[in-house]
Amino acid sequence: MKLDIAVPAGEMYSKLIINKDLVEEKYGIRVLVLEENKCADLMLNNRVKAALLSPIGYGKGVVNADYRIIPGPGLAAFYYTGLASIIFREGVNQIKTLATSQHDSFIVKIGMRLLQENYGMDPKIINADKELKGRDTDASIIIGKHNNNKGLDITEEWYMFSDLSLPLAFWVCRSEEYPENILEIINDLAENPAEHEEIVSEYPNMPSSEENRTGKIIRHWNDEFERGLEYTFRFLFYVQDLPVIPAIKILGQDEIKHSTSSIKAILEDTKK
Repeated sequence: MKLDIAVPAGEMYSKLIINKDLVEEKYGIRVLVLEENKCADLMLNNRVKAALLSPIGYGKGVVNADYRIIPGPGLAAFYYTGLASIIFREGVNQIKTLATSQHDSFIVKIGMRLLQENYGMDPKIINADKELKGRDTDASIIIGKHNNNKGLDITEEWYMFSDLSLPLAFWVCRSEEYPENILEIINDLAENPAEHEEIVSEYPNMPSSEENRTGKIIRHWNDEFERGLEYTFRFLFYVQDLPVIPAIKILGQDEIKHSTSSIKAILEDTKK
């Protein structure tokens, strides 16, 4: 039986699995490309030996399983990245409806939470096809940036809310049942493990300025990634997307990192 690992489908993850065919042949494994929620379900049910999970996928899983974060390739966003956008219909004063074709996507969930926390908006969510971009609703959330560069960049909004990076996905395995060479496998999967950051510009052919927003995509676990994840877990608990604040358990490290703050301190810190 081949060893299976799972990764979410979508362009934003493509550089983390760019060598999929070569790795499958080299290690005799299967790399399953599935919806985010399916990856989390397979990991929780022990149907795969490792999976690229969102903070919610990890956070819900640790309630029932002893997970470890593999400190290797991953995906986090710092300031402007163009990975996902909130688009508003022109002339609308109140946002009562919001369309998205990927309401289960973690980055879309964060976008909806930021509308609530930053702007006091709580629109009705409408499932939409991929071609709908706010024509029939007050707003929409899309993966990527709008063709006319109009709207809110979700990762930029997160940075303005938290002053931290937004972790989007990281590799997870169980504490004992994992391949000994799992770090080698996921490093080989990625485009180039040595290139851990990608600078992103709103207008790539223009110099950086107030009119040309810039940011970066972090593609490997580091201290910046971890600090963002600690805050993200507290935020997700605060908005009740997670039942607990998960401990950050890293494969190969005995120390377990977690928040010891009181609930009151957590709420106050999250609202800063």
